[in-house]
Amino acid sequence: MRVVFIRAKKFQPTLFERYDYHAWVTNMGEREMNNEKLIDFYKKRGNAENFICELENGFNMHHFPCQSL
Repeated sequence: MRVVFIRAKKFQPTLFERYDYHAWVTNMGEREMNNEKLIDFYKKRGNAENFICELENGFNMHHFPCQSL
């Protein structure tokens, strides 16, 4: 497994917390994708998941007659 970490400065830091930490765990090797491309790939994938969630909740797809499909 490969782990990629980033530390980014917060826009509004508090007294004890000045950075946000993010981590991605993947099975992609370093030869397949460098760190920057990997982070962009997973950010886009997460954004697509958010769009799907918004569509399901916005159209109330949880109570759709053919939900099992």
